[in-house]
Amino acid sequence: MPEDDAIGAKLYVNAGETLTVKDLYFTSLVGSANNATKALARSTGLSSEEFVKRMNEQASEWGLSHTYFEEVTGLSERNVSTAKEYAELARNAFKHFDLLVGSTTPAYGFRTLNTDMPHTITSKNKMLATDWYVTGTKTGFTYEALYTLMTKVTDRNAGHEVIIVILGAQDDATRYRETDALLQYAFSRL
Repeated sequence: MPEDDAIGAKLYVNAGETLTVKDLYFTSLVGSANNATKALARSTGLSSEEFVKRMNEQASEWGLSHTYFEEVTGLSERNVSTAKEYAELARNAFKHFDLLVGSTTPAYGFRTLNTDMPHTITSKNKMLATDWYVTGTKTGFTYEALYTLMTKVTDRNAGHEVIIVILGAQDDATRYRETDALLQYAFSRL
């Protein structure tokens, strides 16, 4: 649909191709496809405004007083949060196993329902190729926030969980380097 068009990462399908909500969900999380995120929100039957209102209500219920959503993709400069509140949002969101799975899947394949066209969505999140036991992660980029990364890691033996949020990294490599250094520091203190 034309209203699903967005800048940044996209799912490339032809007009009229249909796919499942599951395919939109995984495409949104694995590939950060902004048009899939918009279509996924639209699939709920809510208007974009109603969906964003629910996002803000959920943030408020979680006590996130410095977090505000203007639209669903995270691309608007009016979407705001703090590193602390982003970590709290992640802590709450990753209680849902489907979100954990979607954010840690390195690749996802599907075929459109009506044309049987194959699509493979590949994550560019380098945390998925590390030795850390990643139990949730999401990359982001806007010109205002620069390179961002939220990563939740669990210690397989002790069960300790650490959430690292990087905002404002100057480049892709820096967000991963800083995340790794903070994870090493955090786990050395537990």
